[in-house]
Amino acid sequence: MNLRQVQELITAAQEKKVFLMEAVWARFFPAYAEVRRLLKQGEVGDVQMVRAEFGLPVSHVRRMSDSKLGGGGLVDLGIYPLQFAFMVFKGEKPESIHASGHCLETGVDDTAVVVLKFSGNRLAVCTCSISMKLVSDAVIVGTKGTIKLPHHMWCPTELEVNGKEMHFPLP
Repeated sequence: MNLRQVQELITAAQEKKVFLMEAVWARFFPAYAEVRRLLKQGEVGDVQMVRAEFGLPVSHVRRMSDSKLGGGGLVDLGIYPLQFAFMVFKGEKPESIHASGHCLETGVDDTAVVVLKFSGNRLAVCTCSISMKLVSDAVIVGTKGTIKLPHHMWCPTELEVNGKEMHFPLP
């Protein structure tokens, strides 16, 4: 929930000599590995823009709308579009961040749009919501083409690369 708690977890993991990881498991999906491979080999050229969104109508779930339980759209769902953009831009720190949204009556953020500007005028637009169902897709636009995660960008089983479909069925 906060920096102090994260530092405690890191210290405990180091003392116990165990692996510690935040629960963003999306990067382990085969489709994500393929995205990284395609970007590395320059399949879509230089990336100019990333757009990613994740939204589900789950604000009625207490954990999602209660700040004491770590609720909120950015913490629970927004992390997936944001981590996708940072993966594509190889962890680069953005030059600027602009965000807008609104909160639930409980005080947690409900819906947000975050625009990240990276070096070379490259952009990422990330949207999340815990009160509405969004398309929940992602698109990478490069100088030579596009990579689309057309459904469930947080757990994809298919990609569209320059119009060609690729499937990654789960076991």
